[in-house]
Amino acid sequence: MGVVQGPPGAAGVDPQAAAAWRQWMISQGRLMEYKVASVRQTLIGDKVNTDALEQMLNGYAAQGWMVKSVTETEVKGRVGPGGTAGLVIIFERPVSR
Repeated sequence: MGVVQGPPGAAGVDPQAAAAWRQWMISQGRLMEYKVASVRQTLIGDKVNTDALEQMLNGYAAQGWMVKSVTETEVKGRVGPGGTAGLVIIFERPVSR
């Protein structure tokens, strides 16, 4: 019976094959890493603090991160149950090592 195929690190996957696959994916720019950020919206009337959001997005972009998706959700507040309106932003960038 041959080696079980699956993602690198999965049980039964040959470590040398997994390392070779990872290096190939990196060389092709196809292996990605992800970062998840939750942002609590500060609402003043009907306005969102877009300047702070823009500054955060540009900061991540300067590090090579690209926005993959944005979802509006309820983000847990600092005190007590419940939450406040917020965003979950998923960033993506190619692995470079």
